[in-house]
Amino acid sequence: MADSVDLTMLRRGINIWNQWREQHPITKPNLAHANLYGANLSKINFDGVNLCEADLRKAKLIEAHLMGAQLTEARLAETNLTDANLTAVDLSAVDLSYACLHHVDLTFADLSQADLSYADLSQADLFGTKLVNANLAGADLTETNLVKARYNRQTIWPDNFDPEAAGAMLVD
Repeated sequence: MADSVDLTMLRRGINIWNQWREQHPITKPNLAHANLYGANLSKINFDGVNLCEADLRKAKLIEAHLMGAQLTEARLAETNLTDANLTAVDLSAVDLSYACLHHVDLTFADLSQADLSYADLSQADLFGTKLVNANLAGADLTETNLVKARYNRQTIWPDNFDPEAAGAMLVD
């Protein structure tokens, strides 16, 4: 469950939250299971934050920093993550269907079993990302960097998309 102190800090606003994070860089906030449905969290510093099973559907996380955050089983359907930094983030089994991930940095992220159906991943950087058992049906992969992204035979790609031609690597 989310820590009540951490939720209180978040409710005080993004500027207060970001200042608090800057003043307490070692603190690892716990917002697991938090209900942040539809929240405007643009430019927030969620680096290293536990957001496992949090409800972030329809939230705005534009230019947010989530490097190293834990988002396992979080709900992010229809979330706007344009220009967000999701480097090395655990997004395994996350619902990102219809999410806007335009120009997002997902290098070395774990998207195993994630639902990315109909997501906008245009110009996103998925270098070294794990896409094992991920669903990318209908996703927009225009100018997406998939070099060294790992996928398996159960990974679902958009129709007529060739992952190997895009630089992704089949793993067993």
